[in-house]
Amino acid sequence: MSVEAVIETLLSTPEYLKKLAKALAPEVTLEIATSPELREAVVKRIAEHAATKKDIEELRKEIREAEERTRRELKTYIDLRVKHLEERINAVEKRIDDLYGMLK
Repeated sequence: MSVEAVIETLLSTPEYLKKLAKALAPEVTLEIATSPELREAVVKRIAEHAATKKDIEELRKEIREAEERTRRELKTYIDLRVKHLEERINAVEKRIDDLYGMLK
C-alpha cells in the first residue's frame, strides 16, 4: 500500500482520523500556539463553520415559511376530508329517510 493510500484511508475513515488527531494533538497545539499564521488559519476555518446571527435568522424564516406552508396544506386536506365525509353522511341520511318512507 502506498503512502498516499494510507493517508487517504486515514483521512476518509472517521475512526482513524479521530485517533490520528488525538495522537497529534499535543504537537499541533504547541505549533498553533507559537505560530500566528496557524492561529489565524485555525480561527478562519472555525469561523467558516460557525453560524452567524443572519444565518440563524434566515433559517428561522425558512422554518416559519415551511410551517405555514404545511399548515395550509394540512388545512386544505382536512377541509376536503370533512367535505367528503359530510357528503357521505348526507347520502346515508337520505337513504335512511327513503327507507323510512318506504316503511310507512
